[in-house]
Amino acid sequence: MKLSVICGFVVTVNLIALKLHSDSHHQKLGAALFLLGGIIYGAGIWLISQTYQLDLDWSLGLSIWSLGLMPMAVVTRSAPVVVLNALVLLLWGGSQHQFPQALCAFVLALLFSYVFKSRSALVMALIQGSFVWYSDIDQRITSPILPAFLYAATLFSWYLWHRKNKPLFANCFLVLSLFIGFSSIYITTFDSSGFVVSPALSLPLATLVSLTTASMIYVFKTLKTNRAEIVTLALMIPLMMAITSVGNTSGPMTWPFKLLANATLFSSLIAVIYSGARRLESAIAVNLSTVFFAIAVLTRYFDTFFAMMNRSIFFILGGLILLVGGYLLEQQRRTFVRGIAHE
Repeated sequence: MKLSVICGFVVTVNLIALKLHSDSHHQKLGAALFLLGGIIYGAGIWLISQTYQLDLDWSLGLSIWSLGLMPMAVVTRSAPVVVLNALVLLLWGGSQHQFPQALCAFVLALLFSYVFKSRSALVMALIQGSFVWYSDIDQRITSPILPAFLYAATLFSWYLWHRKNKPLFANCFLVLSLFIGFSSIYITTFDSSGFVVSPALSLPLATLVSLTTASMIYVFKTLKTNRAEIVTLALMIPLMMAITSVGNTSGPMTWPFKLLANATLFSSLIAVIYSGARRLESAIAVNLSTVFFAIAVLTRYFDTFFAMMNRSIFFILGGLILLVGGYLLEQQRRTFVRGIAHE
């Protein structure tokens, strides 16, 4: 009886949504009901499991939910259902501890985002992809920093390709590549052995290295412009491998590698600001890099002078740096953005 009620409710909501969606005056309402039907369908999976006392694994439940949403998205062509399916795939991929299943979920999410031309779905798919490379990894012996940087390099390479061929999706790749890439380099600048440990070769890491290499070679050969960005990325990868492979689990990072990590961070930030303003003509690249530059400067100020100076003088100088530095950075950022707009 309960099963019939749940199934009947799901079918009824979706039939009403289908009727409304076919009417040009009520398409938005129909799309909203399709989304509601997809959510009710997912809730019904766990309600049935609880009613009949089934031992339903979290990952299995999400996979059943996604398998039901996929044909619904194909039939209805409803954007909210596509985004909901992308979210479910993101949760499913994040709950996977086996690399093949996590990789399959990532590929499915990518395919659906491109088929339905949904940037929201693509963003969630790319976020899901950042977790794939940590499947089957022992975090005690493997650095999470190197896979993150390699994934960011892959995304930035495909940003350059999409910028010329599929501009609709270009900024999705740009924002995530810069955020993940800068964050991974930023973490290496801290004098803490808990952040940097020796990387161990694994199937996910080997797959990611192959994907990054193939992506950079393909984009380099395909594009006649912006090859300098690909070459710079290729040169940064050995630097990151050196920084992330010298971590000492019994003590802090030695100062030469800490200096190298900081030099890599600030040089990459300056390079992206210049490239975004003069070559890529991207205000997003300039703005995001400027934010990370300000965070990096403040972090180094606190890290270097907090234990060396009187607290009152420390915070007074810190406030002055915030006021003057923020003003100068904002003026320079506006200059770059205005130059991009004029071009």
